[in-house]
Amino acid sequence: MGVFQRSRSRERAKELIRNVQSREHSGYRVIGCNEGRGLQIHRANGFEAEGLELNEVAAEEARAKGLTVYAEAVEDFQPEQPYAVVVLSNVLEHSLDPRNMLFHVQRILKPGGKVWISCPNSRSWLRYVFGGY
Repeated sequence: MGVFQRSRSRERAKELIRNVQSREHSGYRVIGCNEGRGLQIHRANGFEAEGLELNEVAAEEARAKGLTVYAEAVEDFQPEQPYAVVVLSNVLEHSLDPRNMLFHVQRILKPGGKVWISCPNSRSWLRYVFGGY
C-alpha cells in the first residue's frame, strides 16, 4: 500500500473523530476494518473501537496487534450492546445487498447513533488513472 493510501485512510479516521461530538465508551464498530489501521487511530484518540472483517487473514493480523476484531458479516453479528458509531469506509460498494447491510448497521446502533460512510468517487481523477480496477 502506498503512502498516499495510508495517509488518506489516516485522514478519514481523524475527520470522523473530529466530527463525532461525544466520546461514549461503548465505542465504535468499524466494518471492513482490514488489518486494523483505522481501529488503531480511533483507539489512539481515546475511543473504544472494535472491528468486523470478513477476511480472516486480515482479522488475524489486526488481532495480533491487540485489536478486537470479529470475522463475520454485520448481518450475522450480535453485539452485547449497541454502538454509538459505525464506520463503513470503502465497504458499502462491495456489498451485494447494500440496503440489507444498512438495515443491520442500524440494528447494531444505539438510538441516535451515527453512521459514517465513505465510498469511492467515480468522477475522481484516480478513477481515470486506474480505470475499472
